Amino acid sequence: MFKKKIIFIITLFFILQLNVQAITVNTNKLFIEKINELKDISKEQNINQNENENEIKNDKTSIKKEKKKYKRCIPFFWKKRELTERDNFRARSREIRKEYKEKGKIITRSEAFKLAQLENKQPITTEDYLVLSKDIPSSEKQIISKENREKTKIEEKIINLPEPRYEFEKYNEAFGKVEVDLVQLKINKQVRSKPLISSDYTRLIYSKVYYYDTLDQSASEIFYVDLDTSLPAKERILKTIEPNEVSIYKSNMQNAITQLLFTLTPIDFNYDNSKLLFKEKIAHEKEGLWQTNLFVYDFNKNKVTKLTACREAIKYFWLKYKNLELDNYRYDIYPIGWDGNDDSRIIVFAYLYSRDKTAPFFLGIWSVDCENKLTRLVSLNPVEQNIKLNGFTLKKMYYY
Repeated sequence: MFKKKIIFIITLFFILQLNVQAITVNTNKLFIEKINELKDISKEQNINQNENENEIKNDKTSIKKEKKKYKRCIPFFWKKRELTERDNFRARSREIRKEYKEKGKIITRSEAFKLAQLENKQPITTEDYLVLSKDIPSSEKQIISKENREKTKIEEKIINLPEPRYEFEKYNEAFGKVEVDLVQLKINKQVRSKPLISSDYTRLIYSKVYYYDTLDQSASEIFYVDLDTSLPAKERILKTIEPNEVSIYKSNMQNAITQLLFTLTPIDFNYDNSKLLFKEKIAHEKEGLWQTNLFVYDFNKNKVTKLTACREAIKYFWLKYKNLELDNYRYDIYPIGWDGNDDSRIIVFAYLYSRDKTAPFFLGIWSVDCENKLTRLVSLNPVEQNIKLNGFTLKKMYYY
């Protein structure tokens, strides 16, 4: 009996011990899970706190950037200057240069500044297109058709312009100052002069100037076109067919003299449109204008006369009466137009150019015969002259 009690007590003790261990194991597991939950919560709190701190920092930096609307001045006590658009472009250009440097490409400051200006803008000029397409291989460049191409800002403005109208105006209103645009000549390699129309609207005169890159020289040719008299005056000029042109005179068309520029420019018709006055200018690429030659074309005789007597008379006068040898200096003539007092004569101004390129010395006003005969001195002072304006030109006008 006693033995049974002892065995019962031992088994009961053993059972109690197992329950205690099970309880401790369960409590340990619960404790560990609770600790892990607390750790996850603390991690989430830390992450949220870091995110909040980063947002606060970003807000502070953005606030600081927004507030920075001035340029730092040296010394520090000077008044701070507000940032201009150019300053922003400079800052952006520095970033662009860094971006290109990371790609292994080097661009100049001016190119980076140009790119900064062109960002988010439609390129307008040829220079802008060249800057933007610099890093694009030629094989990848595409020509956009007119239908798919977006209109530029300038084109959008031009759309609303009225249709142009044409009006006649006197050609030689500037008294011999009509010239060929040499800047456009070097860009386009060919330039046509301003058209000269006879006073009876039967003939059209113009010149063409050609530029050759390889020789660095230009040549010129002057033409006339007989207009269709069956059409109204403006319409016959606008419908002029260029293949009907007739050559009057050619300048430097067969020579190969480098760095010389030859240009022909019409000046005006005479009173009855039977003669045409035009000039030939010869200039050096580096040294400037060399010489101006005068020509008269007679439509009745189909003959070109070079007026050389004018230059000879000017040289003779200044050598005999003033003891000045003009061949030792650079001098030139400046044709003004047909004399209003004598229909057969042309008014010419003459100038002597100094070596230091200061103001030219006036050599007098001269009256030149259109048949290259007698040349007269009109005045040694630059006084106003009566010039007859005969020919017209057609001017395009957009406003009424």
